[in-house]
Amino acid sequence: MTSSKPPFLDLEQEAWYHLSAAFSAFIKLQATHPSHSSDFANGIHLCQNVLGSRVLQRDYPSMWATYTSDDTKK
Repeated sequence: MTSSKPPFLDLEQEAWYHLSAAFSAFIKLQATHPSHSSDFANGIHLCQNVLGSRVLQRDYPSMWATYTSDDTKK
């Protein structure tokens, strides 16, 4: 049996949890527009994609560019 490392750092895992909690809370609200649920879900998915990209940047740095705040000031 192969042991695998968890994909997320602790703060990334916390962010993932809060995104899930945010959606769970949102869908309990009374609907006020037919597009709101799908719009909200799409926003959550965009955030989850960013978190997933961080995993790829760590595991495959030659394929997924990483820029630090110092890099963006140039």
